[in-house]
Amino acid sequence: MPEYDPQVDYYEVLQVHPRARLAVIRAAHRVILRELRAHPDLGGREDFAKLLNEAYRVLSDRGLRAEYDGARLLAATRTKDRGGAVQVVPCPHCGEATPLPLGTDLRRAQCSSCGAALHVEASAPKPESKEPRENVFRLGRDEYERLRRDSQLDCRPEQVSAAETLRCRFCGNDWVAKSAGRPLRICPTCDRGGWHTFRVLKCRVCGHEWRSSRLSGWAYRDHPRCPNCAAARWNSYCESHLLSWLVGLVRR
Repeated sequence: MPEYDPQVDYYEVLQVHPRARLAVIRAAHRVILRELRAHPDLGGREDFAKLLNEAYRVLSDRGLRAEYDGARLLAATRTKDRGGAVQVVPCPHCGEATPLPLGTDLRRAQCSSCGAALHVEASAPKPESKEPRENVFRLGRDEYERLRRDSQLDCRPEQVSAAETLRCRFCGNDWVAKSAGRPLRICPTCDRGGWHTFRVLKCRVCGHEWRSSRLSGWAYRDHPRCPNCAAARWNSYCESHLLSWLVGLVRR
């Protein structure tokens, strides 16, 4: 039994051309469900949403789409031999199917049940912004300026809340703060200071910000590349203070 109905024009359901690429089909499915609010959670009809998902399932599968195209053409040919080819177009408003002769201008066609227009112009999806989010960790103004300048900044929380779960970056031990206020100076398990210090890093190439518990003197040792754009020379401090780091390494 076929996994589709060749009498239903899935291309018209998704408002795409029969030769549309997969990216166009995927975008049309998302726009109709979200932007045009066809999803049941947004007030759309459940039966029409199921039809949208069925059309997307068939047309997004290369093998299934090829079978459907052949069956759709064969169904249209048989109908034409019986006295005129028709296409079944579901209404995007009430979900009822309306049979129409092939070649009908759907921009002027109306639903036989509710009288609404059968063709809905789907606006193109808005391109996702590739601009990096800045100050992800909500640093102070002076701290964030230093982070932008040096690409790295060591931070240590000065306040903890009561019943907050704390973790040592050295031994990984977890414990719960008994009261709000300043945290312990040393880890109660490994007796090491600076257990709650972390480093905020910012790529100077793509602007990506991330947090690290590794605090070696040379950031490239811990993070050879930016985890977002894979740039090798992402750290401003390492690039501008290379000689200072080498001198410090010799003195150790």
